[in-house]
Amino acid sequence: SKELKCDMVEYTFTFSKDGDSIAEAIANTNSELERFLTLMEEHGVKAKVFKMRDASSRSKYHASEEAHPYEAKRTIQLSLPLDAAVTNSILQLIADEELDVEYSEMHSASFTEETRKELLKLAMEDSKSKAEMIAGCAGKKVLGIVKVSTNSDDYESSSLDFCGGKGFYMTRRKSMKSDKLEAATVEESEAVTVVWLIES
Repeated sequence: SKELKCDMVEYTFTFSKDGDSIAEAIANTNSELERFLTLMEEHGVKAKVFKMRDASSRSKYHASEEAHPYEAKRTIQLSLPLDAAVTNSILQLIADEELDVEYSEMHSASFTEETRKELLKLAMEDSKSKAEMIAGCAGKKVLGIVKVSTNSDDYESSSLDFCGGKGFYMTRRKSMKSDKLEAATVEESEAVTVVWLIES
């Protein structure tokens, strides 16, 4: 395993509005979403870089007791290279414009083929050292490998995919000390199962 510095972030924005009818709730939700996207475009983020996620409408559980008995939701996501300044820009925009949106972000590290190869090498070295230790306790030597299997079927490469592969920026009104915050780290690992041949 190896500690990798997070270099990707997925922002999730959920818009939820009430209405006297489902149609009105949907219209109110769409209006707030459009306001958000318009403001983001004014600050350098094009609407086309967002991805559509869940959308729903429903009558509330206690609809008969509600002033506005219907609710609609829409969720969109934005994946970007992790940058504290961009996060602060988005949060500042939401606060300054009093946008009615639920916000969350998830950080991760891009996992490349090169990273996987490095981890597999570390896993093999770890396996060999353990085999040699066990053989040494019995006064024997490791002669070679009988079989090796990895978790490669579970491996999925991830890479930065944002703004059509072009650079990203977002304008903002003022700088903040938290722009300089360091990214967190995550632990990535690879596993190998090795059958070692030990002299008899």
